[in-house]
Amino acid sequence: MSIIDDLKKQIRKLEQEQARQHFDLKDLQSLYDLAEVSALEQELQKMAQNAQLQEKQQKVEDIKLEAEKILIRQGDREAIRQRNQQPHGMVADVDLSLEHELAEMNKKPEQKSGFRICLLFETPSEWSDESGGGWRGVNQGTVYDNLAQAQTQAQVLKQRWPDYPIKIKQY
Repeated sequence: MSIIDDLKKQIRKLEQEQARQHFDLKDLQSLYDLAEVSALEQELQKMAQNAQLQEKQQKVEDIKLEAEKILIRQGDREAIRQRNQQPHGMVADVDLSLEHELAEMNKKPEQKSGFRICLLFETPSEWSDESGGGWRGVNQGTVYDNLAQAQTQAQVLKQRWPDYPIKIKQY
């Protein structure tokens, strides 16, 4: 009987060792999974940082472009003012045309009837095809003569900004 008892003890020890190794194997697999998750998290974090950096760079470029446009407009107005302040020996009709040009630049744009493409964020804006295109303030967007033109342009804009609330309004 002692041989049978010894064999039973050895079998129990082997079973216990097998259970311990199985448990250690599960722990090891969990560590591999954690390492993989950690690596994926780091990769996602890098991607998010790159996306934020690209967003910020785009905003900076947009601001630079708008500032350049404003400076150009201001420079044009200043040149007209300087021409108007030249000595009175100039021909009167030239002075009048310069005054008219300055008045036209400062005049509010006429409200033309038609269709406009609107961006309905908290501060609404309208699409303008001028100067390479961009979002402008209310009543500063391009007025399309017919709905088909507006819809065509709106489709292009929706492809470019699929998550933006873009609508066509008739004025």
